[in-house]
Amino acid sequence: MKKLTVALLLLLACVTAATADDWTRAFLDTYAAKGIDEAVVNALSEGIAPDLLIKTALPLEELKPEELIKALYCALVPPAYIRDGATANNITDEIVQNGYELALAQCAEEMEERATAAPAVLPGKAVSPGARTGNASPSNFE
Repeated sequence: MKKLTVALLLLLACVTAATADDWTRAFLDTYAAKGIDEAVVNALSEGIAPDLLIKTALPLEELKPEELIKALYCALVPPAYIRDGATANNITDEIVQNGYELALAQCAEEMEERATAAPAVLPGKAVSPGARTGNASPSNFE
């Protein structure tokens, strides 16, 4: 029984590592072929958290941190997630601000279009667009 449990745990570890390598490889391939904006959008659509995305992209020598932050803003990642990911990866507030300003300069229209088309949803963060905090009972109408 112990051997079976150990074997299953090793198999799970291998599958988890292979999955992590798959998204990283896809991210790097997309970055090389289409740029950081497309790579970020694809990774987010696969459910990769912004802080992990930042951690993976920062070592890329030819990528400036401001460009990475800009790509996250352009992909409509909520600012709180960007700030948290930046803090977790030792990116200064100045770099985050510069990335935001780049996003405004380069993709403000796209950001606005995407924001009105569909709100960004991050992994593990369920959003109910129709949710209201007030009571909408007919007895409350005057």
